[in-house]
Amino acid sequence: MKKLKEKHVERLIKGKKSGVHLGSRQVPHHLYAYEQKQFDLAIKYGFLSLKEKHRVNLLNVWEKYCAAQERPMLVLKKYQNGKAEVWIDYEILNFDGATQARNKISEIT
Repeated sequence: MKKLKEKHVERLIKGKKSGVHLGSRQVPHHLYAYEQKQFDLAIKYGFLSLKEKHRVNLLNVWEKYCAAQERPMLVLKKYQNGKAEVWIDYEILNFDGATQARNKISEIT
């Protein structure tokens, strides 16, 4: 089996086959333009920032990208009630506010 690389993730984002027999067609990966901007920011800052309204596609692609980079998957999930979570490879840390969660991510990155 081939090793997952960034180029394979880029193909998934565009809705094409990855070329490494990765995953399932049942798992959505295609990103819309606004999601692509979020993904690009995640690459720049080292973590993905999500809100409740985001589709699962963005998380799926970020997970594959982190696997290709061989680094932990960091996600900041913000809720409308002001609470936030930090996910470190699906380990969830809860916070009362987004600022506390961002501070935790700063410690990690």
